[in-house]
Amino acid sequence: MAIGFEFQTAVELTAQEGEKFVRTVPLQSAGKWSMVPDEIVATDDGQKCDLEYITEPFDEHTQTNQLAGCMGNIRAHASNLKMGQQIGIGTVTQLPKVVSAAPQATIGIPLDRLPLLAKISQDEVFKGLKLGVGAFPTLFGMTAESAKTGGDLLTAQHFARQAIGLLAGSDGTGHEDVEGFLMLVIGYLLGSKGLESDTKQLEYAKLLAPLMSRTNFRAMYLLVEAKVDKLLGNAARPSYYTAEHMRDYWCTAGPVRPSDKDDLTGRAEAFATWLSKVLTPEGIDLAKPVFPHGYATPDMPGSVRKGPSRQAWLLSIAYPELGLGIDRQHDPDRAGYEAVLKDLKDFKPERTDLLSPAPYASTSLGLRTKALENKSFQVSNPFENTQEPFRVILELRRLPKGTPVDEWPKYANAVREALAHLTK
Repeated sequence: MAIGFEFQTAVELTAQEGEKFVRTVPLQSAGKWSMVPDEIVATDDGQKCDLEYITEPFDEHTQTNQLAGCMGNIRAHASNLKMGQQIGIGTVTQLPKVVSAAPQATIGIPLDRLPLLAKISQDEVFKGLKLGVGAFPTLFGMTAESAKTGGDLLTAQHFARQAIGLLAGSDGTGHEDVEGFLMLVIGYLLGSKGLESDTKQLEYAKLLAPLMSRTNFRAMYLLVEAKVDKLLGNAARPSYYTAEHMRDYWCTAGPVRPSDKDDLTGRAEAFATWLSKVLTPEGIDLAKPVFPHGYATPDMPGSVRKGPSRQAWLLSIAYPELGLGIDRQHDPDRAGYEAVLKDLKDFKPERTDLLSPAPYASTSLGLRTKALENKSFQVSNPFENTQEPFRVILELRRLPKGTPVDEWPKYANAVREALAHLTK
């Protein structure tokens, strides 16, 4: 596994005259860490942003000292910021008396380890650290009042196990990877259900997810498809599970062969029906949109998007073209969405689900369309290297907020220690 950190501060930077902040372009870099602009907004005079510190990923077992050294350097820098200080193309124009952060952790983890993450989700891993007011000391403890202290992940695990139990009986041994995958899918749908009682749209799409996947759900489904087919009683398709076939599928992403379409439609519908048996009794209406009141898009001020229906999203995971076709009938923004897709270098409608492509949700929600060809996380396309365990990239976005700078090194180590138990 690998783990990297982000510490978004309330330190305000103003772009120097004639310069523009770009989220993906660091302001400054120093070895294994960088400073980047976040929450970029336009002003009458140009731009301003929040200052964010980010690290490169570290191995949770072998790079403990390197992580500690990196965090020490970040702490020293953030503790000594001054008004008017230049950081890259930005100038510090607002500086809190005590610099604090809303931390996030990004991890690379095998699907079959996700059930263990649920197991430790309510452990008080930050006990004894100074956290923000009301923050709860768990990996999902933004605040005690938010009811996001890991319970939703445990609930998702409960329904995932219930779904597997419907088909496999009481013994789910050998389906840990399927359980992990279903936990992510159901976690999103539980988040969607929770939004129904709200009265306005989300500020941005990523707030949907209790545990946000930066990995394409379609890519993850392909890794468990053989086991799902067996659970559902579908005839096996051995040629689809060879390394040679998957390498060709992923590299070329050619259209699904016409002779397969009827077969894939049935399989996708069976997948969605299977999950509906545990979700519908809980009041999760699959006909409703994933984002009940929509979400705002920073690049289109004033616009509100609702995203796909829950049913269409599930179908698109198992058979992307089927979900795309169903959703096209219900989304008035669909034409504009498809126009944007043409400009996406990596997008192929047959190899991604409806929540993963950036124009339909977020620039990092399901961004990885090539199954984690991300060198910084030292993971590879699983269909090219079958000896390397496939690891999904996830964001822990509900870590306790308001952490003062002096606590950042201890905070990062507490996360590292907690997650190291998952990959012993």
